[in-house]
Amino acid sequence: MKHAVKSGVISGTGLVLAASLFIATIILANTTLTTWRIDLTQNKLFTLSNGTINILNNLEEPIQLDFYFSQKTINDFPLLANYGIRVRDMLEEFATHAQGKLILNIIEPETFSEAEDQAVASGLRTVSVNANSDRVYFGLVGANSTDDEKVIPFFQTNRESALEYDLTKLIYNLAYPDKRVIGVYSQLPIIGKKGDTTAPTWTMINAMKEFFKVVNLNENIEALDKKIDVLMLVHPKKLNTETLYAIDQYLLRGGKAIIFLDPLAEQDRTQPDVSTPNVMPILYSYLDEILEKWGLEISKGKIVADINAAMRVQASSPRGPQEIDYLPWLRL
Repeated sequence: MKHAVKSGVISGTGLVLAASLFIATIILANTTLTTWRIDLTQNKLFTLSNGTINILNNLEEPIQLDFYFSQKTINDFPLLANYGIRVRDMLEEFATHAQGKLILNIIEPETFSEAEDQAVASGLRTVSVNANSDRVYFGLVGANSTDDEKVIPFFQTNRESALEYDLTKLIYNLAYPDKRVIGVYSQLPIIGKKGDTTAPTWTMINAMKEFFKVVNLNENIEALDKKIDVLMLVHPKKLNTETLYAIDQYLLRGGKAIIFLDPLAEQDRTQPDVSTPNVMPILYSYLDEILEKWGLEISKGKIVADINAAMRVQASSPRGPQEIDYLPWLRL
């Protein structure tokens, strides 16, 4: 079937950010949601994702957040002022879920004050908002118990949709300054190739690198040892005996794994064998050898989908082109 997107947009960025937080949650594991709050805003502006809540619930040492916000100066600029209030409110929501481990200071730095000196020393940027060249501070400085520091120099309005992600990333990297290691093994080109612009690293991997150290296991599966905090298998098909053994031993040692299997990987560009051009190449991944040992199986003839979220695509048929709901692609 040939198909092309007719209408609808997949929020790829949102999915990538959510997935990054999900992997952080996998590393932390065994957490519980201890506080329930109700968000009655129209777009759930202050409802935090489960990934963020789990990270906040698991903070082991205090983290200090200094929010520099020139609210008096910025009041004449509603767009920036409203965004500033939203940042402040979200930071307060973060502190509520952190069980006392997040120390939030809201600072309005005066000109030539000690607070302004500290803001400048930390690398915060300012903008001039009026004819008097009054400077506006609108940034965040985070510090952990070992004096590591992370900074958002100035909150950009074009990053508003990623505000929770940016705040969570800052806190996570302060809580875990030594990046956890994710070992990635995939038969899709998700990590890319150095110097090859035709095969760039996938957005998902780039987002993960902001939280974790990503190790490519494709060329050296023997590197799958205790230094790997989480094994990430993406479309692992036709694995040889050595690779299967290494994965099995890692899991038996109590290793954590996230496994993505696909009965029809549309991103798999494997070409047919030239000796049998009429035979379709293998585009599925099931990993039966591993799953069976753990009492798991995949229903190879079924998928989980949502007809209401299916992407409308143009498909070819014996009666010519027609629009259909294509279940493998979802509008999310």
